[in-house]
Amino acid sequence: MAAVALPLPLRAALLGAATLGLVGGLIGLLLGLDAYPPTTWFAVIEIGLPAAILGALIGAAAGSIAWTYRRVRRGRALPHRQDGRRTPIRVCRCPAVDC
Repeated sequence: MAAVALPLPLRAALLGAATLGLVGGLIGLLLGLDAYPPTTWFAVIEIGLPAAILGALIGAAAGSIAWTYRRVRRGRALPHRQDGRRTPIRVCRCPAVDC
């Protein structure tokens, strides 16, 4: 199966969910083993799942900010006309000459 290029916000959300989910799962494992070993896996899910959701939200927010920043830096955030071309930016304010 070929790898599909994901948009930056989605990539960051998946990375955040995996990272914080793994950390939360490990913390849940340690707390579950300390509290009552037969129910350790419930503690892993109980702590790891909310951590993964929080990581996905933080990652999506960071990815969206980075994506917007890149678009603004590349100049793609300028207003477009209906035909797809960029609206020209006037450099000088000479009414007689079209700069």
